[in-house]
Amino acid sequence: MIWKNEKQFRESVRLVQLILLISIFILFPVNSIGGERPDSLVQSSFKLQFYPYLFYTPETHLAFGAAAISYFRSPTNVENKLSKIVLSGYYSTRKQYIIILAPEVYFHNEKYFIPGKLQLGNYADKFWGIGNKTPNIPNPDYIIGSASLDFSLQLKIKDNFKAGIVIELKHSKIRDKKENPFLLSNSVRGVNGGMIFGSGISLSIDSRDNMFYPSVGRYYEFEILVFSQMLGSDFDFNLCRLNLREYFSPAKNQILAFQLYGDWSGGYPPFYELPALGEQNTLRGYFLGRYRDKQYLLTQVEYRTTIWWRIGLVGFAGVGDVVNRIDLLQLSSLKYSVGAGLRFALDVKEKLNVRIDFGVGKNSSGIYFAVEEAF
Repeated sequence: MIWKNEKQFRESVRLVQLILLISIFILFPVNSIGGERPDSLVQSSFKLQFYPYLFYTPETHLAFGAAAISYFRSPTNVENKLSKIVLSGYYSTRKQYIIILAPEVYFHNEKYFIPGKLQLGNYADKFWGIGNKTPNIPNPDYIIGSASLDFSLQLKIKDNFKAGIVIELKHSKIRDKKENPFLLSNSVRGVNGGMIFGSGISLSIDSRDNMFYPSVGRYYEFEILVFSQMLGSDFDFNLCRLNLREYFSPAKNQILAFQLYGDWSGGYPPFYELPALGEQNTLRGYFLGRYRDKQYLLTQVEYRTTIWWRIGLVGFAGVGDVVNRIDLLQLSSLKYSVGAGLRFALDVKEKLNVRIDFGVGKNSSGIYFAVEEAF
């Protein structure tokens, strides 16, 4: 083990943060010796959007939070893809919180791309067991605390094709098992939490005409990661993710977006790292993790249009499921999701929207409030 306790892990996270901060000043200095760098982020035209929000769920009770998104291009080439940095978080009356910092930065005329995510949280979650036919149980709740860092460095190979390395680091602790029968009986792996540390490769093709609201183009991404005790992980497993998106515009202000997404795991991951169905970007209408298993496959389509001024409307539908093996996927057990949503353009020029979606699934529904499109 590299980290023997939470204190050592926190110190490691602080060190990583310091390294990233130093790297930013190295890569994007305000002034270079002999003059200003022409592609410095400081010279870029920054835009900043900020919005507060308030919500209530049975898990969090009353919660309040805020989000800020900064986005920019290098002034030397206005055709470059947008870079962005998103900071968001909330705190609830039950003393639950989540803080997320998520940068996606292009530099050196798009030669390099760094997406990442730093997250700290202590929040309520639910676990109904493993499989796609798990029944409702009286006490699925538990409390988990976690600190995680996802980092990728990608190099432009040719045109819209990039390849790079990926690192995922996460420490989790089950702070309260509540009355969850699976956690109290120690019948699943990871009932007390633990450390995961993995690395792998990432390949992507991105020809979208806009990062926030694409109307044409495609985005293909493939990742494979290995988590091993040799790297300091408490669990030995691997992950493979496939994300395929296509965008079409059959008429003015009419957009069709398609997505095929797969998430496969092998080895022995903890239960909370198993591929999970649901959440605000995939099968909307299901609690994230209502169904978990080693394999997850879904497809969804969304229709988007602008109806008046800055107001937009979407309709979406999707289908997918989790299984232990892909060959066990059955039409009779597939989970569906249908719904609609409203959009409000925070930035008309860059097509940045804030959204509210209502999704319905099998005996389930959900309301989602977020910035940017679901996919």
